[in-house]
Amino acid sequence: MQEIVAQEEKVLARVHRTAAARRPTQRGQLIDYDAELIALRDQIREARLEDIPPLVEEMERLQQVAQRRAKVTEGAVDRMSPYFGRMVLEEEGRKREILIGRSTFLDSKTGVRIVDWRDAPVSRVYYRYEEGDGYDEIFGDREVEGEVLVRRNLSITSGKLRRIGTPQGTFRRSRDDTWRRMAVQSTKLSGGQGVAMRPESYHRPGELGVGEDELREDKHLSEITALIDPRQFELISKATSGLVVIQGGAGSGKTTIGLHRLAYLAFQDPQRFRSDQMLVIVFNDALVRYISRVLPSLGVDDVPVQAFERWAEQQRRRHFPKLTTSYVEDTPTHVVRMKKDPAMLRAIDQYVAELADRVEGEILREIGPGEGAALVKRTWHGTAAEPLGVARRAFTVASRARRRCAAGRPAHPACFAPYLPAVV
Repeated sequence: MQEIVAQEEKVLARVHRTAAARRPTQRGQLIDYDAELIALRDQIREARLEDIPPLVEEMERLQQVAQRRAKVTEGAVDRMSPYFGRMVLEEEGRKREILIGRSTFLDSKTGVRIVDWRDAPVSRVYYRYEEGDGYDEIFGDREVEGEVLVRRNLSITSGKLRRIGTPQGTFRRSRDDTWRRMAVQSTKLSGGQGVAMRPESYHRPGELGVGEDELREDKHLSEITALIDPRQFELISKATSGLVVIQGGAGSGKTTIGLHRLAYLAFQDPQRFRSDQMLVIVFNDALVRYISRVLPSLGVDDVPVQAFERWAEQQRRRHFPKLTTSYVEDTPTHVVRMKKDPAMLRAIDQYVAELADRVEGEILREIGPGEGAALVKRTWHGTAAEPLGVARRAFTVASRARRRCAAGRPAHPACFAPYLPAVV
């Protein structure tokens, strides 16, 4: 214990010295990707037919780059809690130390390397491998093999080391500044039913294995970020498109995964996953209060968090404004049975299918013959498996292109079926 504590105190002191000696610098986006994309869109509208494919290709490339380039603050670090994990890796006989935190801070002179857990490829090693494991990962365009010599999770608050988690044991600093080994059962925080932190015990002293209220390492999931297991990290870092369903028993870490995934998506693509375009819905007010305080600590501010009952009431009033606003607490049994019966789902599906058929009939009648009509029809039929909202957006783009073509205006890429998906 004394050897491990001495090592970690030495590393933290080096980080503090480096951070104090280095003036923070802000590195923002070197390119305004939104402006570039708008400029390309305008060029495409006026371009000749033969110039459209390379312009569309450039637009796609810029979109991909913009998704990967989040604003990163280099040279800035929270001195009160600079990192929560430390690794020592050995690759081809060379050793290097990596610290895992919530921002990127690199200093080649002192060897301090703090990488953001949401972005740096090397952070995958921290979450996927244990101390003593060999790893084989792709970093950029090269394959890297090595061994994890040291892997530790740490709690640093108010600039002071409070807790160290290692395979050799978990140690914490007490009020009198002495270090003690903690009981094994008090250190397991994630993975497995019933062991993850619960929102209802969020304010109780002793959570996260600290045991003393004023020494509690962080009331905003900082240590839980360090303790995410490989399966949880895989779910958190999945691709940004598509639906991710997380199932598990009570206390298995579903909330932890959901919140960290939200933070991960907001970091990877801040333009798409803006706070005003996200909504967190939970089932009780305790979770609302808990999540409202946790998300800012993960770098996500101003995301609305609502209880389902309140959100559902708002949606009901929005879509059915003429219905009564009063509620009956004692719902009749036959109403409950009707709402929960599987036949209700089938009835809803049938209604949506009939609505889609009616909309399609009206669309096809309105299109009629003419230049571009075939493209609009193909676009509509090609989105048959998509939700109506997606189909409507694709149809809108194709319809505008048809009107431009019919009016004899300069060619638009939506006039040409091969490029339509890129524009949509």
